[in-house]
Amino acid sequence: YVTSYYRQEQKGGLIGVYEPNCREAWADRGGYPEWDSESELFEEDLDRAAPWMERWFERMPMFEKAGIKRIEGDVQGALDIYLEAASICESVVTVECADVHYEAAGIAYERMDRDLAIAEYGKAVDIYLRFDGNARAKAAVALNAVGVMYREMADKTKARNAFEQALQLSLIHISE
Repeated sequence: YVTSYYRQEQKGGLIGVYEPNCREAWADRGGYPEWDSESELFEEDLDRAAPWMERWFERMPMFEKAGIKRIEGDVQGALDIYLEAASICESVVTVECADVHYEAAGIAYERMDRDLAIAEYGKAVDIYLRFDGNARAKAAVALNAVGVMYREMADKTKARNAFEQALQLSLIHISE
């Protein structure tokens, strides 16, 4: 119907829609942004996005009247940035580095690259489990996401294992 994601973005929401046969970003530059590129967005193309957004609003009618503030960002660029940051963090064991792996995993999953997402969530969990408190709760959330992906991949055994680990960590976190 429509492959998309939604998440909170400051005091609003961010909707990402994956369209088939989309245009290449920065095609005039070989697919790469300028070196001084930071976080600019592409030119709005509401006509191209409208059919996908209409389908999304059919699924989530409460958002139909919210309006659109911006449209089209660069998901691949964000993934590349998080993966680069994660590679720099390989020798550092901090909750912040685990968060970088977690964010890279989320973006990889948004792109339907489940293998990369599972690997990055796994790295995040390994680091989170070295800490107490909220880090263990974050590990549980990551393991739950891994369980969802394994379920989508029809691997019930791995899905159940991930869900059980997430539940155990949640129970430990609640009791602390």
